[in-house]
Amino acid sequence: MHRSSAVPDATVAAKARELTANSRSELDRIRAIAQFVQRCNTSQSTSVSVGETVIALTRLAQVLARAYGDCKDKANLMRAMLKSVNITAYPIVIFLGDEPCKKKSGLHHASSTTA
Repeated sequence: MHRSSAVPDATVAAKARELTANSRSELDRIRAIAQFVQRCNTSQSTSVSVGETVIALTRLAQVLARAYGDCKDKANLMRAMLKSVNITAYPIVIFLGDEPCKKKSGLHHASSTTA
């Protein structure tokens, strides 16, 4: 989840601007985008971790069009959408427990945060 993976295309930027059109503050913009991203596939959220794809990201336009992605895809979409409205966000990678993760990447969960 590096910088170039969160570069918004025109579709992602347009959706972010649409979602935040009536926002009065930066916090309102963050909430609007977070609520949208959280609603993406909440009933079917799963980790997509097969072989090398465990750390591969789905293209932003595809995540947006399908309203589907695993935690790292949704975190990346949120970062890109926030970037579209001039808010910097950073990826967070979460490792749980003391034992080494059985997944190839060691990644348990991903999210985003703003400074």
